[in-house]
Amino acid sequence: MSGLKFIVTTYDHAMWALRPFAYLFNIYWSAQQPITALVESTPKFSLPPNFDTRIIDVDGEGWPKRKWTDGFIKYLNSIKEQYIVILLEDYWLDRKADTEGVRTLHEYMTFHPRVIRFDLTMDRLYAGGPNWPLYDPEYDQYGHYDIMIRPGTQYQMSLQAGIFNKGLLLNMLQSGWSPWDVELLGTTIINESDMIVLGTRQNPVSYINALKNEKREVNTEGLPREHLEVIEKWIEW
Repeated sequence: MSGLKFIVTTYDHAMWALRPFAYLFNIYWSAQQPITALVESTPKFSLPPNFDTRIIDVDGEGWPKRKWTDGFIKYLNSIKEQYIVILLEDYWLDRKADTEGVRTLHEYMTFHPRVIRFDLTMDRLYAGGPNWPLYDPEYDQYGHYDIMIRPGTQYQMSLQAGIFNKGLLLNMLQSGWSPWDVELLGTTIINESDMIVLGTRQNPVSYINALKNEKREVNTEGLPREHLEVIEKWIEW
């Protein structure tokens, strides 16, 4: 997609999940879409041709890594694109992504420079709990999307699939943060600023949360058997 840089982040403990992620990404998004995997170390397995890897600096024992943002900031400053799509290695696509819709929402962001993040999932839809309306006709519509806003809610800065304004993101990120800090501390900063996080009623990207770290379990519920037969040999937990 022109003008968008695609990134998937991972860490050594879960790097194996990049293989099923890549397999399903190429089925449900596009094998023609270039995407960069930000990693701690070089993978010991091959990835499809549209994937490249970039080692970013990390520091600290265990996970979440301290100073993760130091390497991430350095990487963001090295790329020319002003808008990026961030994905996570353990969120495996389970249906065809609305790629035209992602282009539409990217276009919307270029017209609205205070939007730091456009959620591509159902995260913002339900972020406010049952008292929030599922449809916000008073906010906005664009293309085939109903756009909604959930000001003041938790995880505004979630690293779930979303389009990010790189300039606003760089202004918000601070040295010495872990990915967990990015989500929690970043949310506080957003909620105290004039930056905006948006979502849609239609959510253009659907996936399963494959890794349950606290139980060391792998969730594959909802994936077609034909794909399970391919990826099950890569599962290491």
